[in-house]
Amino acid sequence: MDAGRDRPSALVISHRTHMGTHPENSLAGIAAALVEGVDGIEFDVRSSADGVPMLLHDAGLDRTYGDPRLLSALSAAEAAAVGVPTLVQALAAVDGRATLYIEVKEAGLGESVARCVRAARAEAWTWIWAFDPAVASEYRAALPEVPVALNASSASAGAFGYASPIGVAVERGLAAVTLDHRMVTPGLVDDAHHRGLLVFTWTVNERADIEAMRAARVDGICSDHPQRIRDALNGRPPTGGASQPRSGA
Repeated sequence: MDAGRDRPSALVISHRTHMGTHPENSLAGIAAALVEGVDGIEFDVRSSADGVPMLLHDAGLDRTYGDPRLLSALSAAEAAAVGVPTLVQALAAVDGRATLYIEVKEAGLGESVARCVRAARAEAWTWIWAFDPAVASEYRAALPEVPVALNASSASAGAFGYASPIGVAVERGLAAVTLDHRMVTPGLVDDAHHRGLLVFTWTVNERADIEAMRAARVDGICSDHPQRIRDALNGRPPTGGASQPRSGA
């Protein structure tokens, strides 16, 4: 699916499947996002002990599943018994009905993710997002037919030792930057567009922030409450209650 800058408005992307109303990184969240008719669905991927890509944000299962173990200590079968979906299941659930934005949380999964994406024939409707520039480059090599974006926040830029996410993305041949909305300015978006990059932003839940991202002409907005994005883009009154701001993608 094309996420080009010629679209009349930003793409509406559902964060961690549909985090505002369903368990994060879940098949139920994917189903809810598809019913809502979003343009894209973002979720996080980590590896089980036996190398199976699975949907999980944190290294451990405690926050989301109440299980104190690390995913890296569990086989895919053990993690599935707790409720963690596999990437294969997520790809089958979407089946081309939305663009997938797979945020890879760790290195070393490139070949496994590539096999899953190709087996599902999902190349045309999949993106890879990563905070670590080295991981982004891993996917440029392992899955060159799929666009890759660099995730960035002020904290991650410091952690990985670069000043400009745009400069890193251009240097590594990436297709986009995916920015904490607090980093986004109209000038930054214009610079990225001038240098051939798309600009996505996260996690945008409040009307004022949505309007600011719209004014900056970002290409896609990732939100726990995607209907709020669509309401704002279409000039409708906001739906849903206020939410707490989130700092992590």
